[in-house]
Amino acid sequence: MPIKQVCGTTLPDGALTLDLSDNFLHQIDKSCFHSSGSLRYILLSGNRIATVRSKSFVNLKKLQWLNLSDNPIILIWSGALVNLNSLALISVREVTVQNIDTNIFRAIRLLVMDATDHHWCCLVSTKASCTAAKPWHFTCVGILATEGLKWGFSIVAVLITLLNGASISLHASDKNTKNFYSVIVCSISLNGVLYAAYQFADLAADNLNQTSVAICERHWRRGLPCFICGGIVLVFVLLDQSLQFFLSFSRLRVVLKPFKTKLKDTSVVLRILLSLVGLSLLLSSSLLLSVKLSVGLMPNTVCFPFIDPESSVSVTSIVTWCTSITQVLTGSAILLNHSLIIAAILNSQMQVGQFTQNNTNTGKVLVVHLLVVSSSLILCWFSVSTMYLTTLLIPRSYSMTLVWWVIAIFVPLNSLTSPIVFLVAHFRSLKKDERQSSDLAHSSLFTSYIQLRRTQSRFAVEA
Repeated sequence: MPIKQVCGTTLPDGALTLDLSDNFLHQIDKSCFHSSGSLRYILLSGNRIATVRSKSFVNLKKLQWLNLSDNPIILIWSGALVNLNSLALISVREVTVQNIDTNIFRAIRLLVMDATDHHWCCLVSTKASCTAAKPWHFTCVGILATEGLKWGFSIVAVLITLLNGASISLHASDKNTKNFYSVIVCSISLNGVLYAAYQFADLAADNLNQTSVAICERHWRRGLPCFICGGIVLVFVLLDQSLQFFLSFSRLRVVLKPFKTKLKDTSVVLRILLSLVGLSLLLSSSLLLSVKLSVGLMPNTVCFPFIDPESSVSVTSIVTWCTSITQVLTGSAILLNHSLIIAAILNSQMQVGQFTQNNTNTGKVLVVHLLVVSSSLILCWFSVSTMYLTTLLIPRSYSMTLVWWVIAIFVPLNSLTSPIVFLVAHFRSLKKDERQSSDLAHSSLFTSYIQLRRTQSRFAVEA
């Protein structure tokens, strides 16, 4: 007859082995084996044990092997194993780590952890042997693998927040800046702050959970906070491309058609920006919902939707391919727009140069400005796309720490350089307006003609 209860049973004096495998035990109560000091082997595999209470195994000084394999264990209370000086082997095969005290084995000189779930390996000393096979990318130190990576995330997140916050504040409050241009700049800066929010969320989760995140990795990756982080990244990447392209295209239209383009109308620009935001939110939500329904968890512990070290989420592969292609195409289109802007401005200034030679500095400022923006785009999108495709095409051949550094620095690179460019251009524009204010009072018809020709380049130079 199957045994349903063992606690309270008196064992024979000098008993060395207690084999209760393949019975109907449901839980181990407090001090269940306190009177069995001679036991060396306790075999409880193949039962229905769901809970191991505090002090279930206490003062068993000769116990060498505890077998809890093949049990639906949900909870192991803190202090369940106390004063087990000789315990060398614990078997928990076919048992998944769920709710457990991360310090439960700290006071035990365990030699072998016999497990099939690799998360058990994070609970024992590095000197102990663990039979579970760890995935090549797995680490027991939480979300962010190294202290340097934590500092990297922190510094980049703070810089992004400060720079983009300053850009938003200046452009939103300056009445001299064109309204439509301010709206675009503020949108790009707000999107940068969005990625900083993702980095702060990862840092907060890492600080709050520490080792328990590694142990309960699947629970974290299935949770709503991780999916929200993934959604933030998706929205950021989509908006980063669309907003940067819209900025370059609007510059080009203003340069080529300064009096006819509708992109100088603030209401038109706002409608376009809101459409881009709505489309990004819709696409991101749809992709995350498909991942949730098909797999149920994010592909990695930092909740970054474009890196899947186990190749377990097919949606991730599709999204990564599409993102890499669109980043290359968008970057190429922006470079083309910038080239056309430079050509149009230089052509206009050559015509103005027939009457005045005071156009050299303006051309240099424009070229330097667009070169900085273009270089940032190339370094960011092309390098990140290369990393994405490498993780897909050549699996297990890359360092996860290097990937996390790319996520920390290169993915948000535009969010670091763009506000700097905006701020520099903003202050140069203010100084230029101050110098020109006195001259306008004495301008002649000839000067008015020159200024009219230069309106084609004013927006591009200012931006």
